[in-house]
Amino acid sequence: MEAIVKAELARSGSWLQNLTDEEQKDIEILAGSIINKILHDPITGLKEESQDQSALPYIAAVRRLFGLDNT
Repeated sequence: MEAIVKAELARSGSWLQNLTDEEQKDIEILAGSIINKILHDPITGLKEESQDQSALPYIAAVRRLFGLDNT
């Protein structure tokens, strides 16, 4: 997610460059906060479900879906 935010900020073009360094940093912090809020519940749920062996197929599917495999 952080890579997506950085790529989108880089693509933002001239409007972001017109902001002060502090304003740009504030936007990066805001984007990071939004990512954390969106991902908190799913990550917490996956961690809890990973303790249940019957959930392993679902966890594997989520890992594949989001490209989280270590391979």
